[in-house]
Amino acid sequence: MRTRVAAAQVIAALASIGAAAVHATVAVDHWSSWWGYGLQFVLAAIAQLGWGITALLRDNRALLGIGVAMQAVLIGAWVVTRTLGQPIGPAAGVAEPVGLSGTLTVLLEVIAVVGALGALTVKRGTPGTRGRYIGGVGAGGLVVLAATSVAVLTAMGGGHHGSGGHHGSETGHHQDPKNETSHHETSEHHEPAPPAPDTGSASTSPAPSTAHEDDHSHQHG
Repeated sequence: MRTRVAAAQVIAALASIGAAAVHATVAVDHWSSWWGYGLQFVLAAIAQLGWGITALLRDNRALLGIGVAMQAVLIGAWVVTRTLGQPIGPAAGVAEPVGLSGTLTVLLEVIAVVGALGALTVKRGTPGTRGRYIGGVGAGGLVVLAATSVAVLTAMGGGHHGSGGHHGSETGHHQDPKNETSHHETSEHHEPAPPAPDTGSASTSPAPSTAHEDDHSHQHG
């Protein structure tokens, strides 16, 4: 008889699939910024999707260990891009802001890690009651579904994780600091010159009248 996959493992698998869906959603936008960033998201999506599907079908301790390591690497990559910035590409060295979609993706990866670790601690051959199993999977699945839906919708609206690489720019696009600097310098060179001081009062003031001088000359004439 086939051993039933632990509820914690099912939740971990669903969370990994959810994170893969978010990465696949934003891969095109990141690819348009730089192919290297897009490739990282594609690879992350493939790895998480493949592991999630396999974890739904197989009860294997080695598989769980691989899942924990993979999700931990991706979580670490998110932390690096939010603190030190992407190490390569046009946005290298620029720390990215923390956004909703990226944060929810990391939450899904954390759920996958916790679920996989929980499944590793479950004693094999003690599946528990059917009702408890269904309740646990159902509750965990609803949390994963909600987080995935919000993350995907936010990413589609232009709010995903940031700078290149895993969990890159929250908008899906990367800003080039050099372009920003050149734009700033250009705007400084094109600042309008201050208005010249108004000297028209001297040139437009009426000339002194000579009527008084004419009257004086007639009196002595």
